[in-house]
Amino acid sequence: MSYLNQMCPKLVENVFFHGLQLKLGESFYEDMKGNKDNFAFQICTLNMCQHKISSPHLHKSKPQRYFGKKSLRKLAKVINIPEKPQEASETNPLGIYDSSTALYIQGNHIANSDVPLAVLKAYASCMQKLIQMQQPSFAAHQRPENLEDFMIDIAMRLCSFLRQSGWTEKSVSLTQALLELSFKTPDHISSPFAWLLSLWESQVPRIGEVKGDSGAQMTEGQPIRAVHGIDVMEDEDTIINSSQAFPIVWHKMEYLRSHEHFQACSKSSDCDDQDRFVSFADLSQYLFICEKKDRIQFRLLVGCLLSLGVPLLPAGQAQLFWAPLVLEDNLLHCLANIPKVVSLSSSLPDIFNSMSYLAFIRRVVLQSYKMMKRSHQLELSLWWLNVERIRIRAIVRSSNQTYINRSWKETKSWIKAFLKNIPSNDSVSTVLLYNGYASVEREMGNEEEYQKILCQLLQMYCENPLVMDQESKPGFRVALIRTWFSYSHSILQSKYHRGKYQQQPNPSLALSHLVALGAGAPFSLHGIPSTPAILLKAKRKYQTILQELTLSANKLSSFDVETPCFNHPDEFIELLRCYSYFLSLSDGCRSAFQLVQQWLLTSQRSDFPFTTENRYNIEFLGYHTRRESAYVILLDLLSACRDWVKDFQPRLFYDTLCTALAEYPESMQLLTVLIDSEERCSMFSGLWNSLTTRAKDMKNKSSSRAALAACLALANREETIRKGEEKSFEEWTSQSEGIATLHLGYRRKLEHLTEYCVTKCAGRHIVLLWRILMHSAHLTGDSRKSKELFYRAFRDCPMSKDICLDIVEFVPASIKEVAKLMAEKDLRLRVPVEELDVLLEIEKEEDINELYQDPDIKDVPCPEENIQSRCESEDEFSDDSD
Repeated sequence: MSYLNQMCPKLVENVFFHGLQLKLGESFYEDMKGNKDNFAFQICTLNMCQHKISSPHLHKSKPQRYFGKKSLRKLAKVINIPEKPQEASETNPLGIYDSSTALYIQGNHIANSDVPLAVLKAYASCMQKLIQMQQPSFAAHQRPENLEDFMIDIAMRLCSFLRQSGWTEKSVSLTQALLELSFKTPDHISSPFAWLLSLWESQVPRIGEVKGDSGAQMTEGQPIRAVHGIDVMEDEDTIINSSQAFPIVWHKMEYLRSHEHFQACSKSSDCDDQDRFVSFADLSQYLFICEKKDRIQFRLLVGCLLSLGVPLLPAGQAQLFWAPLVLEDNLLHCLANIPKVVSLSSSLPDIFNSMSYLAFIRRVVLQSYKMMKRSHQLELSLWWLNVERIRIRAIVRSSNQTYINRSWKETKSWIKAFLKNIPSNDSVSTVLLYNGYASVEREMGNEEEYQKILCQLLQMYCENPLVMDQESKPGFRVALIRTWFSYSHSILQSKYHRGKYQQQPNPSLALSHLVALGAGAPFSLHGIPSTPAILLKAKRKYQTILQELTLSANKLSSFDVETPCFNHPDEFIELLRCYSYFLSLSDGCRSAFQLVQQWLLTSQRSDFPFTTENRYNIEFLGYHTRRESAYVILLDLLSACRDWVKDFQPRLFYDTLCTALAEYPESMQLLTVLIDSEERCSMFSGLWNSLTTRAKDMKNKSSSRAALAACLALANREETIRKGEEKSFEEWTSQSEGIATLHLGYRRKLEHLTEYCVTKCAGRHIVLLWRILMHSAHLTGDSRKSKELFYRAFRDCPMSKDICLDIVEFVPASIKEVAKLMAEKDLRLRVPVEELDVLLEIEKEEDINELYQDPDIKDVPCPEENIQSRCESEDEFSDDSD
């Protein structure tokens, strides 16, 4: 190793810099030369395969067996790793975690048919090397910090990779196995893997399944796990008997099985599809044991939920930086209004398209909740209520009333059952969780119920939180402050109050409640009169408490010693929100803006950059979470206050959003505000130009997220313009004629920007961008362009099953070729074309037999097979694609 360092130091550094780079001592790599099983060799081989995808013209031979100087030179040339050095440290000589994303193995970068197996082998090898570092024999070397966190990151990326490829059973089984090891392993067990193997083979219900919380003991009375989706024959028969075209039947059958068959079978004999059986041997090479620490268990649970498709909320930049896994589709879930051009169905089961999968995820949440400590229970509950709110909002805006009512009834009953788990003496959790439940009611449109719940909470705990002793009930004061503001804010936004509907919101009543909070008065339905003396008293009280909290800024009430809690209320932020709205209602918009802006200027620090050394720093995460929350408060206020202030200035909102995105360009929370805002996406907008410039910057790591945000902003703007044009045409007289064309300009801008992003490296591996482009071509009726885009998308994202199903929906004639491509890339194909052929033939034979058995019918001619009625010619599809 020393010889190589002398002869070619840059090559050695490049080879290990963007792999896992586990160089923790010279002895770790002393046997590198001549050892094909060496970890560095395997990771570099994996990186070479990954780079082949971004450069399809490269067809290099496999790396040689031995790492001589020529081999190192050749391998570094193929990998094309930048030579930018990293800062070394004692435990991290070559920046392991700085380059960890290279090991995450972007599954959609794989082109060769045999690469998926190589990827899984690389994951297994990586995990085995990290497990070695956990062993006591590794004590001779200094153990790297946050090793378990890093292992969780890799495992969650693997689960996401399997799920994206359609292997949902393996992804779900792996998350179940990891959670079982982390939460349920008895302390006296000497061999956890042997214990899990016996548990796996005994068919005991696993976490997330019915009676999965009944214990992990193999006893005679233990129930046998029930696997969902074993019997969906009735639904499949309905689809087969629908007399629709062959591609449509196949498409619906594939969606049905993908959404329902997410659990693995206990035995290979339990199901006809052998791929639904996942043995313990299939998972054992990816399993690892974490320390039984509350922080590690909570992080593992968060990663498992994210890999299973649960959106990360509120999706601030600090939270995304800390999270084990970040999926760009999460930005779509955060949107208040999703345009039709991006409202694309997914073949992967998630909490939005599958009720059975939603029930499974809810059981995972509930069963994990019972095994966690109190602070983590509250964080998990607040996060999940926020997820339920997002889900109900998506259903309300895109479904019919019958389905909305049925979904809401089921959601409401589950939430109420979940809230029964709150201990009766836990007033903090009671206030915060019922406040979260009220927000779900409001998202459904139940303004009366929303205010009723908040009012009952405040009447139950009527003491003013600002005069309350914080030490006696930690967290209770900030919980009441949040609820007090929610009630005051509901009066500003809703025309309903105390059982009566008003023509417009009542700002004076909202101000009276905020004055009562600042003046130290207990809660009452009418608040207190806003006299000048009372206003001055309330203002001084707000200023005094905020000043005290500012002086103790390092004390972050929403974060405990080890674990960041991004959904917990922060007392400073909650009080800043109350005071800013108080100022906007009493003094005007400018006063509230100056208050928040002044705090942002005075509290800014330069010693907390977004570097990997700070990823698990609680103080760093709390600082950036608090600052970004302050920006969100100000943006919400500046967006809503136009209804009650006289000095409204639209420019303040624009300037604040520019400043916020300049400081936190990665924040999905702030990007959502931009997409939902009235930004016109024009060349005269500096904010829009900065976003598109960053989206087209291939050297910027965040360019892919900026590209997706820019495309969603254009789609949202196009939808707004189109609705406005349709409304204008309806208002014109019937004699006038015309065609709405203004929105088409935004559609062309969307297509051009998306095409540029997927052509370059910035967005070529983002599945959603390709799907938007294909859908846009389909809306224009250009099937040839749709097929061309499919081939390009499948080249860059070969592990995406959604792209394959999209082209079958847009161009039905492509079904057999797409099924062949899916089989070549080892994507999960649940309904083979040959199987559907047999099912349809059996159905025809049964119909004919019924006709012959009918005594009233004597002679029935045998119908001729009409294969062309089911599917167009495959040759025509192949000719068009050439």
